[in-house]
Amino acid sequence: MHADAVVLNDKVYVIAGATASGVLLQQSLRRRPKRLRGGRLRLIPQGRQCLCGYARGAGGSGGWIGDGTKLQKHHYNFQLNEQILKYLKPEITTQPQPQTVYADSNVSFSVTAEGKYLTYQWKKDGSNLTGETNATLTITDANATLHDGNYSVVVSNDFGSVESGVVEVLISSFSVISIPNIELWLDSSDSSTFTLNIQKVSIWHDKSGNENNATQTLANKQPEFGQDQNGKFVKFTSSYTNGDADRVLADNYLIVPPISFKSSFFIIDHDGSKVSMLLGSKESLKSYLIIGGNDFAISVDGNGAQDVGSWWYNGAFQATGTDMGATGLIPLNTPSLHSVIYQLNDPMFSFHRIGSYRDNKAGFGGKIREIVIFDDYLNEPNRQRVEGYLAHKWDLVADLPSDHPYKNNAP
Repeated sequence: MHADAVVLNDKVYVIAGATASGVLLQQSLRRRPKRLRGGRLRLIPQGRQCLCGYARGAGGSGGWIGDGTKLQKHHYNFQLNEQILKYLKPEITTQPQPQTVYADSNVSFSVTAEGKYLTYQWKKDGSNLTGETNATLTITDANATLHDGNYSVVVSNDFGSVESGVVEVLISSFSVISIPNIELWLDSSDSSTFTLNIQKVSIWHDKSGNENNATQTLANKQPEFGQDQNGKFVKFTSSYTNGDADRVLADNYLIVPPISFKSSFFIIDHDGSKVSMLLGSKESLKSYLIIGGNDFAISVDGNGAQDVGSWWYNGAFQATGTDMGATGLIPLNTPSLHSVIYQLNDPMFSFHRIGSYRDNKAGFGGKIREIVIFDDYLNEPNRQRVEGYLAHKWDLVADLPSDHPYKNNAP
């Protein structure tokens, strides 16, 4: 017998059939259910009623209707038991989650549900959104006029429907472009900024408006574009473990026009690779920014008069110097927020590589999610605004110090 069934209270409820009196067919489930005799049955749901077509059983036994040669159908209407109905209706298992949405950005809201033959309809302020009938709703180029509102989704099948909780969307007008002297902005959450070669990045387009695009024409050196539970990323790998980093080639890297990186902000997941060159010069080390050395957490070099920078980790000040922090301070394989501001008149040399330095050596190991760089030494209010933006965007607010001005509210 071909039918759907629900197990409830140690019984099998066969939803595909009914007795001649219209009573829902039940069979006790002890060790294994007895074989139910008869031909194929089909359930055609109509709201809470079922229109059941009956086929001829073997030898005409079991009470099924048939004349021995032709298939005959008898229709019965009956009400589904409420206990059964709740197992057939959709059930939302993961609700859409609130997010901080910034102007001109892209954001997605998703729902996860259990049940068969599910359909979806997203709503804004109680009205259906035309064409938004998938499990995921994507807002592109967000702006307050079009997109501010309360969003929910109705999940349905033939047995009923359920509506998700409401997510309030309020578009923040803040953009890092509003801070003067932005030089480079690479944002992995914006898929439109990538030119891909089979999920490999050939161009990561700069959103600052300066056309400082990060490129890689060599297919075997292109980093991977991907997505995980924390969002989208560009993944770099490194074969370096110990010894002389100058002798180890980067597995992949990107090339950019000369960038000053006086103030740098980045969201990364470091994989533990030693001497991971996040930003590097094409000229004999000189200016660089390294993550995870043998005796430091982060190292900066501007090859200038001061040759030092100040480092904030998840919005909390750590140190001013060259080699800063203890090995292992930065957690592995999870997003972390970093701010580095060089001292006045430093660095003297620009960087030209993301993921390596000159001759493509000492590769970075991990995922880069976002980089924002300014050709200026940002003051404290502007530094904190960028940190607040990144922390709220990448769900790192809990890691901000309690006295950070954007601990509770996005800029």
